[in-house]
Amino acid sequence: IHLPSISFSLPLRMYVSTNTDEMRVKSMEVFEKVGRLNVKRRNERLYEIWKSTKNRCNGTAYYKERGIKFYDAWLDYEVFEEWAMSNGYEDDLNLIRIDKALNFDPSNCIWSDVSGKAIKGKNVWTNGSIAKSYSVRINHGSWQYRIKDLDEKGKTKEISKNGFKTEAEAREAAEVMLKELYGDSSPVLRSVK
Repeated sequence: IHLPSISFSLPLRMYVSTNTDEMRVKSMEVFEKVGRLNVKRRNERLYEIWKSTKNRCNGTAYYKERGIKFYDAWLDYEVFEEWAMSNGYEDDLNLIRIDKALNFDPSNCIWSDVSGKAIKGKNVWTNGSIAKSYSVRINHGSWQYRIKDLDEKGKTKEISKNGFKTEAEAREAAEVMLKELYGDSSPVLRSVK
């Protein structure tokens, strides 16, 4: 097999070489920028919290049906990261919504060492140290609150009271009870500013 020889003139070689060098430099600049903005953060826990929360709000029927949105400014990861770092984020904490009916935004989110799934119920009470959820519902014509927790043996216990005339009265009574039960607990939350 005979391969034809191809010869390039010197100016063409210099052009290709220079062009390749320029492309290599540009590629490295782009790679470094992308690496700083995305690749590095994809391995960080905070980036994963941001990405999964944003994706849940934008792609899950549960959140869409309830109108729960991800704060517009937080669509920019760097804005979310700045908020998180200035509001107590640590690698062992989770992003929790205080009011489960409201959006993921600075006024409704806290960092907690409990899982988001452990906080069940529409209402979340916090004293800046701990977070507990409770429910309020109408039961046989009057309003009732229910608080679930674990007893000393790790079994679920329920504290409830009914007979309230309004939802607001039941909610207030639940929060008074929670304050009595957990007002002096050790800190496990960092609340937002």
